[in-house]
Amino acid sequence: MSMYEGWDPRRPGWICPKCGFDYDATPPAGAVGLLASLLPGYQRHLLSASADLRARSEPDVWSALEYACHVRDCLALYEWRIGKALAEDHPVFPQMRRDAVVIERAYNEQDPTLVLEEMTVNYERLADLLGQVKGDQWARTGIREGEELSVAWMAVNTIHEARHHLMDIDNVVVRLAEQAEGGG
Repeated sequence: MSMYEGWDPRRPGWICPKCGFDYDATPPAGAVGLLASLLPGYQRHLLSASADLRARSEPDVWSALEYACHVRDCLALYEWRIGKALAEDHPVFPQMRRDAVVIERAYNEQDPTLVLEEMTVNYERLADLLGQVKGDQWARTGIREGEELSVAWMAVNTIHEARHHLMDIDNVVVRLAEQAEGGG
């Protein structure tokens, strides 16, 4: 069983129960515009200079900065994976190790302005690559933990990652404000 079971399944008809993202209703070719529409939300948070940017609302919930760093790295990871799938037949992708990377790369100690700059660059590189995908290239695949992932699915999943984690950031900010007001 995949470690991603319940998060990003490739089965038809799956809608994320937490954020409402509908994989089937999201066209892969629209990924560039959909991702671009999410960048201002990240910008709003990362440039807010809030002291809470590094705070966790719960010990097992990432901070807003940690979520933003994860999305920055997801954009780069999917640009790499999609590029590899387009260039090679069925390449094998290593695990992202998302929880370990948060600690190894000291996400919560990073400069939010630099994170936003890197996120924007990663988005632009991914957008450029996705803008070149044509026809049957959307069906090319790579392998992650024994599962085939198509270029189309990877493009759509990148949107889900970015959208879902922007919601997570909004939730962390709201929860921290409630805790500060004594509601938590």
